[in-house]
Amino acid sequence: MDVAEVYALTARRSGPLPVAAAAGESLTPASASTDPAWLDQQIAAAASTYRTADARVAGTMWWYAASWAMLAGPLATLLATGYPVDPALDATFLHVRPGGLVSATHSVRTLEKDDLPAALRELFQDVITAICEVTKQRDRPLWAIAADSLATQALAAGTAVGDIARGSQVAVEIASAIGDPLPQPRFVDIPYKNHESCQRFVHRTSCCLIYLVPGNALCTSCPRRSAQDRAARLADLIP
Repeated sequence: MDVAEVYALTARRSGPLPVAAAAGESLTPASASTDPAWLDQQIAAAASTYRTADARVAGTMWWYAASWAMLAGPLATLLATGYPVDPALDATFLHVRPGGLVSATHSVRTLEKDDLPAALRELFQDVITAICEVTKQRDRPLWAIAADSLATQALAAGTAVGDIARGSQVAVEIASAIGDPLPQPRFVDIPYKNHESCQRFVHRTSCCLIYLVPGNALCTSCPRRSAQDRAARLADLIP
């Protein structure tokens, strides 16, 4: 199926995906994310945005946003049509904000759904290696962020098409096919108040490090919180 048809069908079934940069954003080939010089500039811009001098924090925050954006299209199109858009760096454009963060991506081609795990593994490996080169940090925490972004976007895509269970299962299947060092996605079901049904959330395995940015605290679902604290805070998000 043609990529334009895939985007159009996805829009009809689960909502439109961005295929053009918003006002003030620039379009950049995703292959730039493996260029240490370009990546160093983006992470430096993110450091300024988040008011931190710690390259590890800035690099982690940059990857948190970028991985979330890079996975939105492939998972949404897969769940809505069965034809994922290709996340490969040579097929993807980044929508880059002035502060250095990636807000969205779009792809110019599709691929077979069975080829998606291999394409994602290559994407993760290449970009994480480049981030580690620029920021001198370990790669495992960044793989954990990739796993949580995969789980988040698969769950969102499943919710959009009315099949949360399938969305969650797709994340598990893709992660299993990718294998180590990607952690297995996890989910948690939190009961609605006053009735028996539940709302599903991602059980995060990664920390975005935003709590190290001045004026910020741990995220609601941060794994640094106790299980009881996370559950209570997530329950407060449910109407």
